[in-house]
Amino acid sequence: MTKTRLLLAALAASGLALVASAVAPAVARAGGGDNTAVAVNTRDNSSVYRFSFKILRVNKDVVDNGNAAVAVASCTDCRTVAVAIEVLLINDDASVVTPTNLALALNVDCTNCETLADAYQWVSSEGDPVRVHFTPEGNRRLAEIRREGRALRRSDLSLLDLQARIEQLAAEVGYVLANDLVQAGH
Repeated sequence: MTKTRLLLAALAASGLALVASAVAPAVARAGGGDNTAVAVNTRDNSSVYRFSFKILRVNKDVVDNGNAAVAVASCTDCRTVAVAIEVLLINDDASVVTPTNLALALNVDCTNCETLADAYQWVSSEGDPVRVHFTPEGNRRLAEIRREGRALRRSDLSLLDLQARIEQLAAEVGYVLANDLVQAGH
């Protein structure tokens, strides 16, 4: 491994430690409800894609869940992508609501590298999370968004088109939350 790649590994570890320190308190207090997508690429002519999608019902006094996408690359002619999408359905009685959302993309000594990190997080406190649910259409659409997000791993889209598609999927999550999250009995 070259000195540059050793440096990248150290930087990636430091960056991941920073991310972990930002979201670790949430693990302890929110029952491990953090969401992370971490992609590290040090192989030339390769592609690394990580996608994480979580919907969490949080019934705690302190809601400090973390959502993070980290993409780190040190290679030639490579693509590194990390995408994290998280939805928190929280109890209205929470006294502290301080979720964290972080996206970090880092290229170190790269030639012709494409690196992308996108993180999206929604927080809904419109009622008891146990008493709200998604409509059948909302559940179907969320499952489809998850499948489409994972399938982008095999996509031959340009990086800009890939980011645009990820943004569309995130907008669709927002649409489902606005239109297909209902109180029990509805």
